[in-house]
Parts: sequence; structure tokens; C-alpha cells
Amino acid sequence: MQVIQTKAKITDGQLILNQPHQNFTTDKEVEVIIILSEKDQLMELEQARSKMQTAFQQAGIETQEQILELIREVKQELFQERYE
Repeated sequence: MQVIQTKAKITDGQLILNQPHQNFTTDKEVEVIIILSEKDQLMELEQARSKMQTAFQQAGIETQEQILELIREVKQELFQERYE
């Protein structure tokens, strides 16, 4: 087993190496371990939160009570789909 450490970016779901490795002469399938920094995770969570707030506002949902009611409705629909 050979271990190579490098940096990469994930763009539109694609893993792109910052520095391609020329010493691989053939196409190979490799195992990849992705380590996200906590900073990246926090940024992703903040982006998701912002997108959810925008979606709620566009749907006319502005209060916490309206969000909770939406959650109750979705849970009820899921229950009905499963058990009816």
C-alpha cells in the first residue's frame, strides 16, 4: 500500500487535486479519505442555514411557530405514507 498526501478541492461534487501526480502511469481506482476542517464544516452549516432561511421566507414562513407547524405536518404525512 502506498500513501500519498495532497490537497484537493471539492467543486460541484467533484474531487479535484491541486497538484496532479505524474508518477501514476496507468489509470487506477484508489481509496480516498477526505478530512474536512472544522472551519469548512461551520461554513457549510452556515450556508445551509442561510439557504433554509431564504426558502422559508419565500414560502411565507417567518416565525418559529410556523416552522414547528411545518415540521408537524411533514411528520404527519410521513406517518400516513408509512402506515396507511
